[in-house]
Amino acid sequence: MVALALAVAVALGGGTATAAVAGEPTPGEAVKVEVAMALDCVNLTPTAREYALANKICTADGKAVQSDVSTNGTAVGTCGTSWIYIFNAYRGNARFLYGYNSTQGAVAAHFLTVNWANWTKGTANGFEDDGAPLSSYYQIAQNKYTDTGWVNTALSGSVLLWWGGTCSVLNPTDGAQIGW
Repeated sequence: MVALALAVAVALGGGTATAAVAGEPTPGEAVKVEVAMALDCVNLTPTAREYALANKICTADGKAVQSDVSTNGTAVGTCGTSWIYIFNAYRGNARFLYGYNSTQGAVAAHFLTVNWANWTKGTANGFEDDGAPLSSYYQIAQNKYTDTGWVNTALSGSVLLWWGGTCSVLNPTDGAQIGW
C-alpha cells in the first residue's frame, strides 16, 4: 500500500498539476488536465519502423516527428492526448473519467492503470483497464470507492497502434474532494 501511495505521489510530481483553467480550483471542483502521449520511435519492430518512416511519423535516428494537429486547446504530442478527471460521486465514491485520442491511427490494444491516493485518510489504490478498442478514441467513466477526503488520481500506461507503434501515456493527473 505504501509503495502504491509512493507511486501515485511520484506520478503526481509531489506538487499540484498545471491546470487547463486559470486560477486555483475550489475544493470539490474538477480540474481538466490533458497531457500529450508520446510515440516510442526507438523500440519498433522492423514492420512498424518501416511504416513510421514511410509515413514520416519517426525519423531514421529514432526521434518522433512533431505533430501540428490541435483541437480545442488540447495538449498535443507526437501520438495524441490522454486525460483523466475525478468527480465526487458521493457516499465515498469517486467517478474517474479517463481516456485518450491517438493521432497516429487506431489503437489495437491499450494497457491503462488508474491510481488514486486519499490524502485525508492516508489510503491508496488503483485499477487496470486493458482492452482492444480498434479505435483512435477511447473514453470511459468508472465509479470506485475511495472514502471521503481529498483524492488525487493519475493515469498511466501505453497503447499499441494497429501498425505496431507504441505510445506511452504521460501521466495526466487530477484531484477532487470526495464527500458523503
